[in-house]
Amino acid sequence: MKKIFLSMLAITMAAFTFTSCEDVPEPYGIPGTGDNGSGLPEGTYINKDFSQTLDGFTQTGNNSNISWIIDYSSACITGYKDYDGSGSKSNQAGVTWLVSDEPADLTTSEKAYVEINHALNYEKGDINANNSVLISKDYNGDVNAATWEVLPYNTDGLNSSFTFVTKKMNIPESYVGEKVYVAMRHTCTETYSSTWEVKSISIKEGTAEETSTPPTGDSSKENPYTVAQAIANNSGMAWVKGYIVGWVEGQVLKDGAHFDNASSSTSNMLIADDANETDLSKCIPVQLPSGDVRTALNLKDNPGNYKKEVILYGSLERYFGTAGLKSVTEFVLDGKEGGSGSEEPTPEEPTGDGTAASPYNAAGANKYISTLAAGVPSDIDIYVKGKVSKISFNYANDGYGTATYYISDDGTTSSTQFYVYRSYYLNNTPYTEGDVLSVGDDVVVCGKVVNYMGNTPETQQKESYLYSWTKNGGSTGGGDDKPTGDTDGTKENPHTVAYAIANNSGMAWVKGYIVGWIDGMTISSGATFNGNATSKTNLLIADNINETDLSKCLPVQLPSGDVRNALNLQDNPGNYKKQVSLYGSLERYFGTSGFKSITEFSFE
Repeated sequence: MKKIFLSMLAITMAAFTFTSCEDVPEPYGIPGTGDNGSGLPEGTYINKDFSQTLDGFTQTGNNSNISWIIDYSSACITGYKDYDGSGSKSNQAGVTWLVSDEPADLTTSEKAYVEINHALNYEKGDINANNSVLISKDYNGDVNAATWEVLPYNTDGLNSSFTFVTKKMNIPESYVGEKVYVAMRHTCTETYSSTWEVKSISIKEGTAEETSTPPTGDSSKENPYTVAQAIANNSGMAWVKGYIVGWVEGQVLKDGAHFDNASSSTSNMLIADDANETDLSKCIPVQLPSGDVRTALNLKDNPGNYKKEVILYGSLERYFGTAGLKSVTEFVLDGKEGGSGSEEPTPEEPTGDGTAASPYNAAGANKYISTLAAGVPSDIDIYVKGKVSKISFNYANDGYGTATYYISDDGTTSSTQFYVYRSYYLNNTPYTEGDVLSVGDDVVVCGKVVNYMGNTPETQQKESYLYSWTKNGGSTGGGDDKPTGDTDGTKENPHTVAYAIANNSGMAWVKGYIVGWIDGMTISSGATFNGNATSKTNLLIADNINETDLSKCLPVQLPSGDVRNALNLQDNPGNYKKQVSLYGSLERYFGTSGFKSITEFSFE
């Protein structure tokens, strides 16, 4: 009986022993020995897996709204979020760290390196500076009090997709033989943020094979962009240098890419920084427009161009659904120049300022929108002009009273195009009946725009409309508010506000309703549509007495004297919604089409 009792007592004590140890962390092993109680292999000092947890790393930062979370089986961070639950995303600035809780003991190490498996996209700044891997030997729990050194990594394969790649960074000799902490630091601004996903990070004994970073250029002919730069900075006109490594068959890049010279297509090619490249994430597809460029460069007619170095001038924009180079007009191959070589602006170069008086062309709109934060609609309406080059859904068959189409300078798909997505009909109304668009029609589109997913400039759906329209055959479409030419700007026949906005230069009479005023220096945030003014220096006039759409309003500067005394809404609130004719100078005011230096007026 005594033996049975002692046996049961022993079993009970053992059970209590195991239970009490369940929440006790495993002992910190002796790195690099292969016998450290944590299962680390020989030569490994730390090996952290973020697929399910932050695995012994602690985060800290200066913006509590931005944090590292476990997503996509990785530690993920971005400053571009829906912060208020409204369904709209925006950027916030922040610096957020993820730091190892325990040091890696390199006291017996001779050489060591850091290895990280990660993916990254949407970074518009310096990748290493904003998505940093760092090391410290004096960290004591306060990242700001410690001395950190950034370990630069090669950025090939990053920032064009969410493909995970492994990068290795040698640890400087001054840290070898010490106990060190490793950290990841994410930096973003109110303008943009990358999304960074880290699957794992480790420190290992030995020397990482150095991978050289491609040289960089400034996009000039003398110092062109590398392909890696062109992928990371995919907007605007630029010179790009690379090797011709293949071509694309069909419409899908990943299925149709060929890394040979047996091309069946003359319209495109692939270039890369390495003549032997076969990794699509390091290649850029190039559109070859018909003419001298296509004739000289395409691999079908020129198989000998395969693996030759070429320098190209064109428009950096989406092609085959990824970062691409389109509308190539000039090239250098075998030391010989070709293409148009024109010093005059080409149709694909950005023009205009986005106002009704000077609408953007397709390239100008794409360039402007590429500066916007991903997914955040513009806070102002912009105007874009061009010829319809392709129609996805016309008004009669869209089903929403809108149309989806592309416009370009010359009405062809080989030129730089702008994507008009679910845009309303004339007068900013849903389509119910009437004429529809045709390829070749001249149009001006007005409305909000968005950098969709950070890589597709387009109109914000259902927040733009067909502002003016001239059919390819010469007939003119247009609503009541489109610019017309049946006024001469005289006192007897004054311009409409719509005409004054679209033709914003010279001295003229303009007639409209006083619909509001502007508080402060910014029209987008200060426009006020009432008669309770706190400013005497300006007015807003429009063709419609109840207008509240800023794109249809003309800001009017009131010079001191009789004009200001008689017209300003602070002293004369009864002027609100009165019709008035004004004589002055049509010119920019508050950064848009405006009316200044008023010298005469009359109420209707």
